[in-house]
Amino acid sequence: VLEFRNEYFKVMVVHIVFPFGGTLEKYIADALLAVWGSPYQGQDDAIMAVNAAIAMQWAMQKLNQEWTTQRRDLQIQIHIGLNTGMVAAGNIGSENLIQYTNIGDTMNVASRICTAAQAGEVYISASTMAKIAQFNLPLEKLALIKVKGKDEPLQLYRVLWQDAADIVTGKQIGRAHV
Repeated sequence: VLEFRNEYFKVMVVHIVFPFGGTLEKYIADALLAVWGSPYQGQDDAIMAVNAAIAMQWAMQKLNQEWTTQRRDLQIQIHIGLNTGMVAAGNIGSENLIQYTNIGDTMNVASRICTAAQAGEVYISASTMAKIAQFNLPLEKLALIKVKGKDEPLQLYRVLWQDAADIVTGKQIGRAHV
């Protein structure tokens, strides 16, 4: 199990999150939390995060194919949720353990968006969509979704990542890159 997870995390973090300018905040069981724009903000953080999410889905498809070839019974799907906004970032903890983290409503909503996405999907918030609109990514506007902790439902968009293999925004993504 550890070998499998390490292989998965290496692809997702070393081959995708880092090259697309993201920061790994933490591993959470079989998931990972990555952020863009923290600790250093860039103008292209939102599109780089979306590009990374697309690359992750392609990479997951490739990993599953490899695992099938190796006769492993493991086949997994990932779901990704992205949100854009202000966060409080810094070190938290005690004198015995300090961890750099991002907190606030933006992070909470990102978690809720991830939960709303199903296996094989990438959902983005309206704030993320506004930041990447100029790139004309293939998106599907979803019905309003009610999430825990929010009085008003969220407008979310599904990234049609299978149709976005050749997007170029400083880094090429898609099947050939992953």
